[in-house]
Amino acid sequence: MKLRTFVIIASPFVGYYYVDQKLSAKYPDIPLSQLPSDSKLKQFMKPKTSKQYFAYSDIYKTTVKSESLDQLNLKFLSTPGISNLVSNESKTAPLQSQVLKTFDSKNSKSTILEWHWSSNSGIVPFFETLSSYGYPWRMMNGGLHEILIKKSQSNPDEFDVWFSTTHEYNDKRDGKLIPNWVQSLHRNYARVLLYLATEK
Repeated sequence: MKLRTFVIIASPFVGYYYVDQKLSAKYPDIPLSQLPSDSKLKQFMKPKTSKQYFAYSDIYKTTVKSESLDQLNLKFLSTPGISNLVSNESKTAPLQSQVLKTFDSKNSKSTILEWHWSSNSGIVPFFETLSSYGYPWRMMNGGLHEILIKKSQSNPDEFDVWFSTTHEYNDKRDGKLIPNWVQSLHRNYARVLLYLATEK
C-alpha cells in the first residue's frame, strides 16, 4: 500500500481518536449511581413491559457560571441536537420525541426527554429480523435524555450541569445491542452537546 493511500485511509481514524481522547478527558464517564438525588432519570428507566430494558447509561458533567438556572436550562434546550427533540411535532418523521416532564425545585431543574423510532419507519423490525438470523447486533427502540442543572454548593455563581442518556431495547436476553463503535459515537455526540450547551 502506498504511503499516500495509507495516510488518506488512516487520517479519519487518527482524527477521531484524537477527538475521542480530548472529549473523554474533559467529560469523563459518570456512573448512574453517582447522579445526585435531584436526578429523575432512574425512575423513568423502569421498563413499562417485561420485554423492555435500558442496557446502559452515559452521563457527563460540567460546572459553569450563569445568571440563572432557568437561563442555562433554556440555552441547553435551544442547542442544536436537543432543540429538534423538544419541538418535534411531525407525526410522519422516522424519529418521534417529546419532553416527558420537568421537575423544578429551589436549587435544581431536571428535564426528561424521550425519543423513539416511529412504528412506520420499520427500522427496529428490520434489525430485529437480521438479529433473529444471527446478526450480532440490534437497534435500540429509543431512549431518554436528562438535563439536570443544580446550583453549586461551593460557589453560588456556578451551576453543576449533568447530561445523561440511556437507550431502551427489546429484551431478548441475548446481549445484542448496537456495536461498540456506534456506542462510542453516541457517547461523544452527547459530550459535544454538553459542550455546545455550556461553553460560551
